[in-house]
Amino acid sequence: MKKNNFKIIYDHWLFKLPFFKSYGGMTVNKNLVIFKRRKKKVEKYLPYHESIHVNQMKKMGKFGSVKFWFKYTGYYIWNLLKMRNHWHAYYAIPYEKEAYDKTRKKYGFR
Repeated sequence: MKKNNFKIIYDHWLFKLPFFKSYGGMTVNKNLVIFKRRKKKVEKYLPYHESIHVNQMKKMGKFGSVKFWFKYTGYYIWNLLKMRNHWHAYYAIPYEKEAYDKTRKKYGFR
């Protein structure tokens, strides 16, 4: 993978909060990605997965991060109302589907 053009912070405090405990990383905006663990402990596929979200935000143009999170949250809430299950709602978000599909293709996991 080529050098990232966004800042990465490892071992971020946000993942100590209850809602975020089960996640390994998060793309905050098109310039910042945070991870739960120290650099050596981050799963090898996760930076690639998060870089896909960075690209999704960049494709949205001006205020791409805001547009992304507004739509992302809307998809999640809609899915949660329909599916009544956090993880099903999360995996049904179109941005996550794209990121996981590309990550699976590159790293060959299910």
